[in-house]
Amino acid sequence: MARQFVAALAAVLLLVTGSAGADPARTPTDFVSDLGDRLLTELKRDLPRDELQGRLQELFTEAFDVPVVAKFVLGRHWKAATESQQHEYLGLFGRYVGGIYATQFSDYSGETFEIRAQTQLSGGDVLVRLDIIRPDGPPLPVDFRVRREQETLRIVDVAVEGLSLIVTKRDEFGSLVQREGMEGLLEALRRTSAG
Repeated sequence: MARQFVAALAAVLLLVTGSAGADPARTPTDFVSDLGDRLLTELKRDLPRDELQGRLQELFTEAFDVPVVAKFVLGRHWKAATESQQHEYLGLFGRYVGGIYATQFSDYSGETFEIRAQTQLSGGDVLVRLDIIRPDGPPLPVDFRVRREQETLRIVDVAVEGLSLIVTKRDEFGSLVQREGMEGLLEALRRTSAG
């Protein structure tokens, strides 16, 4: 249970956003730190599950570069999909990921976070490293890959203990498309979004 919450906490740091992302002088570390502070504020509000899920789904599409991540996750199958399938997939993807993390929020038990470092990556992205401080265990390392597009900061990946969200989802979605086609993936995402 605690591990599920920690994964959710890490991913939801991606979801909590505001106008702070539009400040060109803002560093990726400031951006992630502010997101974390706002996340903890939301958690302490103890929202009903439906309200929290709706909020996270909205925040996900604002803070995370959904088109970039969704296309990467779909990989080579993106180009093979019809324009209609691509459009539906982008909408379902944001709701799917927001729903996953909203469901896991019930495990929150006082965790906090501490920023460790910021590292410039080739290609212009920045890696912001932090630890999730758990009351009953060792710190959990989490890495955020942040990208600046013009004046807006967006998170394009998160890795918990070295395991990348987008790589994990890419393997999972690619396998499903190979077995059941693009329509099979869309149907699975529709069911998840409706449930």
